[in-house]
Amino acid sequence: TISLCFCKAERKIILWFEQNNDKNTPSWFLLNGNCNNECPKGMFNHNGVCTNCGIEFCDACTLNGSSTSCTDCDSTHFLFEGKCVSECPTGFYACPVTNICKPCSNGCIVCSAKDQCDQCGPEYFNNNGTCVKGCPEGTFGSCDNKHCINCSDECETCFSNNKDSCYRCAKGFVREGLS
Repeated sequence: TISLCFCKAERKIILWFEQNNDKNTPSWFLLNGNCNNECPKGMFNHNGVCTNCGIEFCDACTLNGSSTSCTDCDSTHFLFEGKCVSECPTGFYACPVTNICKPCSNGCIVCSAKDQCDQCGPEYFNNNGTCVKGCPEGTFGSCDNKHCINCSDECETCFSNNKDSCYRCAKGFVREGLS
C-alpha cells in the first residue's frame, strides 16, 4: 500500500511503500500538520495520523475495533483491563516492574505480591502467604483467623495448639492416660 504524508513545514510530499515485516521501511505520521517518525506519548498511529489515546494517564495505546485500549501507563499508574488505575482492584496486585495489575494466586482475594497473599477466600487457609484448602501436617487451620498454625512440639498432627489436642503424638511423646 502507498501512504501519503504531507509536510507543510517542508513543502513536500513524502511517499513510501509499507512492506510487511520490513523494519527498514520509513514510517511517518502526521501530527499538527507536520510529519514525525513516531507519535508522542499519549497518542497512537491511526491510518498515518497521530491520534490522542483519550485515556487518562495512558502513555501508549492501540485501537481495538472502535475503542482505544491502553497498553502502557505513566509511572504513577497501573495498567488494568486497558485503563490506567492508581490502585489495583481486589484480587489483583501491582507488579512494580511492569506497572501492570496481575491476578492474585488461586484462592487469594487480597495480595501484595505474586506469592504473598494477605487474605484468602472463605474456603481457604493462609499458610505463610499461600492459600490452601487444607493445612499441611504439623499445622492446623484456625477458624478464628483463617491461618495455618503450628501444632505444639508434642504433636505431629493436631486440631489445636496445645499438648492435649494431638491426633498423633510427635516422636518421643506419648499420650497421657493411655497405657
